[in-house]
Amino acid sequence: MAWKTYFLKYRLLSPLHIGDLSLGNVQKTLFYIPGRTLWGAATAILTRTNKASPVFADYQKIGEDVSNGIRFGYFFPEYAGTRYLPMWTGNDIKYGPNHISVEDMQHRFLFSEASTAIVNNTFAAETASLHETEYVWLQNRLFSSQNESLYFSGYLYLNLENLKVLNHLTEDALLSQLETLFVGANRRMGAGKLQRSECELKTEQDCADPEPGDDDRSMKFEDQKIAAAHILHEPDSMNFTIKGPIQPLVFRDWAEHRPPDKRFGAGQNVVYEGVAWKPGALIPKGVSIQVTKYGRWKIYAG
Repeated sequence: MAWKTYFLKYRLLSPLHIGDLSLGNVQKTLFYIPGRTLWGAATAILTRTNKASPVFADYQKIGEDVSNGIRFGYFFPEYAGTRYLPMWTGNDIKYGPNHISVEDMQHRFLFSEASTAIVNNTFAAETASLHETEYVWLQNRLFSSQNESLYFSGYLYLNLENLKVLNHLTEDALLSQLETLFVGANRRMGAGKLQRSECELKTEQDCADPEPGDDDRSMKFEDQKIAAAHILHEPDSMNFTIKGPIQPLVFRDWAEHRPPDKRFGAGQNVVYEGVAWKPGALIPKGVSIQVTKYGRWKIYAG
């Protein structure tokens, strides 16, 4: 069975924080949702929906299923019919077809909230705990009206034959379970709720992004292409001149078993997965690309 490609559009129902670098006590956010974040959200909702009393092993097995057969691309903000994808301009990153600046994106789609931890026995602010968190949201009402909403849109790649734990689900049932997602930080406080508004099956001809494959499936770009995901920095990629900023792929994962003097649980295991070009990097024409785990792109040299 070949991969099927869907273009999904989710309405943002509450402010969203996707962790980026910290600047002093300011917790900055990304403007987009990485594929790995969507993988985690899909794993959580599918595990809780299909398992009565899920344990860690259930999340682990269904997480592998999602990696193998339900692959998300990166999702980018969409407002009034315009998708704000990043693009490297030679000096910095601009967004959307009009190439607006980072500062303009912040003015349109960001707000921040200050908070602090409280000491239990005194109910006073904990020393050095004051911090500010950025959120993606339509905060600027000079730019938007009360009836307008911010969306996030991107591609979902589906191959039911690759599923082992969730192979009892039909395609419609699986997509139905992904209608509502909770992504990013501060979900327990109501942040990061997404409600799907569109789900459109795409053909290879009208799909703007490459598709997953088994070493024989790729998309060759006849013209220069803007990367809509991280591009993995691997030996094959060194044969091409890709332009744009790079960054290490570092994230926090679940730590199940740690020594007694170490912490365990969510976010306690730091994982490094190499270096990649950031979304918005410029790919020269004639390059073949595949979508890999977590929606990342890689150069295909087959």
